[in-house]
Amino acid sequence: MTTVVVATSNPDKLREIKFALIYRALSDKRALDSPARFVCALALAKDDRILFEARGTVEGRIAPAPAGEGGFGYDPIFFYPPFGRTLAEIGDRKSEVSHRGKAFRQLKRFLAGLESLKAEV
Repeated sequence: MTTVVVATSNPDKLREIKFALIYRALSDKRALDSPARFVCALALAKDDRILFEARGTVEGRIAPAPAGEGGFGYDPIFFYPPFGRTLAEIGDRKSEVSHRGKAFRQLKRFLAGLESLKAEV
């Protein structure tokens, strides 16, 4: 495994370098059209008990090239086939499909169930 250390205070340059390293690694494996997945796992705990767990995922592919200014992290290289765009290009529609959005909507339903249960008691 090769370790690469990059020193820059420019976040755009760091992002560019990070994406270039990813594309190079995928190219070396002949996997530029690789599937991609974002996962969010969350848990609600009280003291030493897990009260609720959720997992949200979004499936896509590695984009042929970074595209879009929105989002953050790897959104510019995460191509979402149902929208035909990267997550960085879809703006507010990202909340409909995001892995975090899916997990937190599950948590919201769980908490709403607790509230309605409390109201009945």
